[in-house]
Formats: sequence, structure tokens, C-alpha cells
Amino acid sequence: MQTQQAIEPTVIDPEAVAAFYQRRPSTEALTLYALKVVQEEFTEIESLTLQADRDPEEDAEWILITVTCRLKGDELRAAYLRYVDRSVTEAPHDLWHFVRLQRFGV
Repeated sequence: MQTQQAIEPTVIDPEAVAAFYQRRPSTEALTLYALKVVQEEFTEIESLTLQADRDPEEDAEWILITVTCRLKGDELRAAYLRYVDRSVTEAPHDLWHFVRLQRFGV
């Protein structure tokens, strides 16, 4: 687990995010949990964004967290796997699919 100063995520379209939370009770708490884990597992974060996303063809919606950090290759993959491992063991199983993580190394 890494320690660094917490980064406030940039919320893209806050109204859409708030509407998502309204439609999907408990997902706001899950999103806050996911953001905490991202900040603990990914080092040297350059940016962190949060947005509501949807697939109209599948009638599916979720919160997309995008983290960009100064990690490459194996380090980026290892941070992602730690995030997934913690999510699987610590987060409510019935809500996992409502929060997705996208990661980029620079």
C-alpha cells in the first residue's frame, strides 16, 4: 500500500454523476471506496477523473474512474491487480459492475 497526498478527482458532468447515484443507491459509497483504493495502490498520480458512463445498446450504466500515473508496464499492471484484489475481497459483490477503472501510465 502506497502513501501519497490525496488527490481530489475531477468530476466530469457532476449532474450526470449525481443522477447516477440517485438511480443506483449505495454506488456513491462504493465510488468513494474505489477512489480511496486507487489512491493507495497507484503511485505518482498525475490525474484522477470520475464520470457517469453508459452503453445505450446494453442499457447499462456505471461510474468510470480514470487514473493517469507515472507508472509503466509491470508496475502499472501490478497496481491494477492490487486494486482488483482489494475490490474483490472488500467491496460488495452485487455492486462491483457499477464502478469501472481505466488506467494509463505516462
